[in-house]
Amino acid sequence: MITNSLKISQVLGILVTSRPLSYTTPPVTVTGEWTDERITSPHLVTVFAELKQGHRAVLGAHVTAIIESESGEPIIVTLNDNGAGADSVKDDGIYSRYVFQFPTDGRYALKILATWTNATLMEPALNNRAMYVPGYIENGTINMNPPKQLIATEVLSSNEPFSRIYFLGSFKITNVSEDTVLEDVFPPCKITDLEARLENDHIVLSWTAPGDDYDQGSASMYDIRMSSRPSDLHQDFTRTVFINASSLQPKNAGSRENFSFRLNNVTGEKGTITYIAIRSTDKASQQSDISNLAHVTRRVLREEDINFAYTSSHAKYNTTSVIVITGFVASLCLTLGFGLYCWRKQASYIILSHDDNIELQETSRSVEEAQTTLECHDQELPLHVTSNDDILEETVILFEE
Repeated sequence: MITNSLKISQVLGILVTSRPLSYTTPPVTVTGEWTDERITSPHLVTVFAELKQGHRAVLGAHVTAIIESESGEPIIVTLNDNGAGADSVKDDGIYSRYVFQFPTDGRYALKILATWTNATLMEPALNNRAMYVPGYIENGTINMNPPKQLIATEVLSSNEPFSRIYFLGSFKITNVSEDTVLEDVFPPCKITDLEARLENDHIVLSWTAPGDDYDQGSASMYDIRMSSRPSDLHQDFTRTVFINASSLQPKNAGSRENFSFRLNNVTGEKGTITYIAIRSTDKASQQSDISNLAHVTRRVLREEDINFAYTSSHAKYNTTSVIVITGFVASLCLTLGFGLYCWRKQASYIILSHDDNIELQETSRSVEEAQTTLECHDQELPLHVTSNDDILEETVILFEE
C-alpha cells in the first residue's frame, strides 16, 4: 500500500519488469501500428497487429483493437488474418482491420489485446517471407513456378495460454458530424483472394465476402466478368463477358463465398486461358475495386497424346474385334457341325426306312403273286377235268411243277 504523507501532490512512477517463463522458448509478443495520427472524418484508420513467438507467426489467436475516447464507450474491433479486406496475406500472423465509425471529435487511445484460443497454431520460421507467386507471363507464355512448399504447423499445447496487451498510442479525429456518421460513403473492400478451378465444363469460384462498408456489413450484389485477355478486365471491365450471378446472395463480410457456372462453346475452347474478376456493389450503388484475377486453362491434347490415345483405342478395338470374330466363327462351326450331324442321322433313318419298305413291298408282291398263282391254278383245275385219268394226270403235272 502506498500513501502520500505530504500535503502536496507527488508524482509517482511505477516500473514493472517481467521475464520469460523459459530461457529456451521465446515468449509470444504482439506489436502493432496504425496509418495516421490526425484523421479528418469521413476517413478510415487501418490497424495492424503482428503476433509471433520468436521468428514464428502465431495463427488463430483472438486479436482485438480497443479504441477509447475521452468520453464514452470504447470501440472494440476484431482484427482478422484471413487475407481479405485490410489484411493482405492470409495466415501470416499479421491481423488487420479497417476502423471508421467514430462518434465524436476528439482524441482516441488505441491498444491491442491478443489472447490464446483452442485453435491457436504456431507457424515455423520461414527462410524467405516473400509472398509466393504461382507463375508469371512472358511474351504471352505462362511460366509456372515450382509448387509452394507445404509447411507443417505446430499446435501450441494447452499449458501455454497467453494474453498480451500492446499500447499503440493515440490519434485525433476532426470533422465528425451527424451527416458523416449516417452517410454511406465507403464502398465494399476489394476482393483479394479470388480463386478459380475447372471441374469438367464448370468453373468453380471461391472468395471471401466483402462488406457494405469496406469489410463491415454485407454487399448488395456481385458483378462477375471473364475474358481471354486480362488487360480487358482491368481497362474495360463492363465490356467483358458477363456472368449471371443474380441467384447469389452476398454473405456477411469475412464469410466464404462459392459460385460455379458452365463454360459455353465460345469461351470454353480447349487450350484457351479464361480470366475471371469480381466487383461488388453496396446498397448505395458504390462499387469496389476490381478483384485480383483468377484464371483457368482447358488443356490442349498434344500430338503424342492424340497418337497414344488413337493407338490405344485402335489396339483395344482390334483385340475386341478378334475376340468377337473368333467367338462367332466357333459358334458357326458348332452350329454347322450339329446341323450336319442331325441331317446325316435323319438321312440314314430315311434310307433305312426306304429299304425296309422296298423289301416289304417285294415280299408283299411275292406273296400276292403266289396267291394269284394258286388262285389261277384253282380256277384252271375244273376246266381240264374230263375224267379220272385226266385228273390224275393234271395232279401229277402240278405236283411235278
